[in-house]
Amino acid sequence: MAHSETKIDKQSIKGIIQEIIDAIEIEMDVIKKYGFIDGREGMIQFTKLVVDYEKEDKDIATLHKIIRSHFLPLVTVASESNSSDPNPSLPATTDPVPTADL
Repeated sequence: MAHSETKIDKQSIKGIIQEIIDAIEIEMDVIKKYGFIDGREGMIQFTKLVVDYEKEDKDIATLHKIIRSHFLPLVTVASESNSSDPNPSLPATTDPVPTADL
C-alpha cells in the first residue's frame, strides 16, 4: 500500500507506538517479578531462556511464536527491480523481514 493510500495518520501511528511501548513496559514489570533484572538486560535474559526452553517444549514454542507475531508481525516487502525506470512498480512479496528472536 502506498504511503498516500494509508488511512492512518501520523498522530494515530504515534498512539500505536505508545501502546507498544506501554505493553513492553508491562512485560518488563512482569518478568521483574520473577527475578529478572529490570530493563533491557532482563528482557534479553528472559528471551534467551525462552529460546532455550522452546527447543524442548512445544507449548513454550507456540506461546513464543504468538508473542513474536504480536510484536514483530510479518511485513510485506517489495522486491528490488533491475529496471531503469526511476519509479518502477514493485511487486510485493510476503517474505518475512529477518528479525531477532524474541
